[in-house]
Order: sequence, then C-alpha cells, then structure tokens
Amino acid sequence: MKALVTGAAGMIGTALIKNLLDNSIEVIGVDNFFRGKSSNIDLLKSHASETGSNFEFYECDLSKNIDDTLFPIPDAVVHLADVVAGIKYVFNNEFELLNQNLLIDANVTSYINKKKIPRYIYVGTACSFPKHLQNGINSKLFEESKFPAAPESTYGWSKLMGEILTEQLGKNKNTETCSIILHNVYGFYCDFDLSRSQVIPSLIKKAKNLKKGEILDVWGSGEQSRSFIDARDVADFLTSALLSSKPLKIFDKAQIGDPYATSIKRVSEIIIKYFDEKKLILRFNKNEPSGDLGRIPDLTKARSLGFIQKIKIEDGIKDLINWALQANEI
Repeated sequence: MKALVTGAAGMIGTALIKNLLDNSIEVIGVDNFFRGKSSNIDLLKSHASETGSNFEFYECDLSKNIDDTLFPIPDAVVHLADVVAGIKYVFNNEFELLNQNLLIDANVTSYINKKKIPRYIYVGTACSFPKHLQNGINSKLFEESKFPAAPESTYGWSKLMGEILTEQLGKNKNTETCSIILHNVYGFYCDFDLSRSQVIPSLIKKAKNLKKGEILDVWGSGEQSRSFIDARDVADFLTSALLSSKPLKIFDKAQIGDPYATSIKRVSEIIIKYFDEKKLILRFNKNEPSGDLGRIPDLTKARSLGFIQKIKIEDGIKDLINWALQANEI
C-alpha cells in the first residue's frame, strides 16, 4: 500500500507516518510548514532508512490547486492538514481559518475524486459539535446531536464542511471514505510557538521560562475541561483504520479522546508539579478566552473498533515535557 498523508510535518502526521513506516507502508508526505517543522521531515526520512520503508516528501500548499503530477498516485489518503492553532489565534483569525480550510478540503477531495483514489480518511474535530452541547464539565458528545449545526468558531464550521465533503465524495462509489473525530490532541512534535500553540504546550513553555516563585498565568477560570488524547494513541487508531481489511465506513464518525474530562486547572497543576523546584504560583485570568466549558467523547464506536487509550494525561504530559527538553523545543 502507498499512503498519502497531508500535514505530514505536524504533530499527528509525524506520529502516524512513523507508525506506517514501521508497518512497511510506502508513504508520501505533504506539508507547507505552516505549523509543522522541517526537522520532523528529516526525522521521518531517517526513520524510513532505519525501517527499510519508502518515504517521499513534497512541500505543497493545498489551499491552491493541486498539481496532480507532483507526486505519485496513492492507494489511500489520510488528510490531517488544516489551519488551526490555540484558541486566541482561532478567534482572532476566523475568516482566514474558514477560507483556507474550505479551500484545502475542497482541493484534496477534488484531487481524490479525479484520481479515483480507493480509500480516504478525513480527520475532523470535536469543535464541530454545537456550542450549547459543551456547557458542562463532562458533557458527552453524540454524533446524532451534531445537527442542527452550531459550532462555536469558524474553525469548527470549516471542519464540519470537511466532513460533509467526505460524505459526498463517498457517494461517488469510487472512494471508500470515513471521518474520524478527534478531541484535544497533544504530544511530541507539537507547536510550542506561544502565538499559535494550544493549551498544553503553551503552559509547558510558559512554566519552563518562568523563574522561581513567579506566576503561571492561565487563561479562563481553570474549570473549563477537555478530553485530552496523546498523539501516539491517535496515530495508533488511524493506523488500524488505514490497514483494516474492513470497509472504511464502519470507522465513520468514530470519536477519539479520553473518556474523562481534565480541567485546565488540573493540567496546570501537573505541569507546575514537574517544575516543582520553581514553586510556581497559578493565576487564572478570566479576561482571556477559555472556549467551551467542557466536553467528552462518546467512545462506543471507537471501542468497538479496538480503540484503547494507552497513555493517561499525567504520563503524557510528563513524556511531552521530557521530550521537549531533550529536543530543545522549550
């Protein structure tokens, strides 16, 4: 099998491609380095050499028309690429995110339709669920409640449209399709740029940069909670879907996340405990955006397909800090 992975240089893309190479899958990676790093591509090339698998990389802006002669035609596509960042960036760039993501998804699905690529996995987000369903600490999201649609941000709207495009592509009969819905992903190879980073890497970097006794400023009340999931667990599930001999449609709308919500306060406490010698002080800033109050996934379908969350939040955060320090990311 030859698989094309968009967003190849990003957090999930890097973890997924390592898995695929370990399984002797030929991989074509595509990225424009909006968030992903060229160092991740170097790592993947090295990993391909070690495993004896084939990895090709192409720098490409998928928001523009795709030159279908640029890379070999794959047997399957896993589409991870989108414009996303931390909550403040999302709300400050709503038009840009909506516009770019609609273009990216339209171009990718048009390419797949034109080339009649047999299998397509679209990666969606819990942000596409209606805002009013995410107003409790452990509000569980069920797929049948997604409509009438009312996402909080244009990012959520753009990813919802990506799901609809995926569904319509599947009706053309040339391509098996599914959308897999992710909750809050963190892990190795994430973006630590404070202007765009998401909550866990942002708090880790802030804590690392503070001196003893200083204040770690946390956005919101700290009571807002999320279903955090390590990128390695996500990559494992995506790998199983791609390699499955079962029809892709059985994976459609499976949600991937932690069955229990973790508050931002708890995340902050885990992080400052790691830097315990600094005796940092938590301060919650309600003047900054905090997003939805809380959400957790309905894992019924994912569990029936073998999903297991192997990495708990405490261990995942510690692993990420250790990795970031060793990799000089913070």
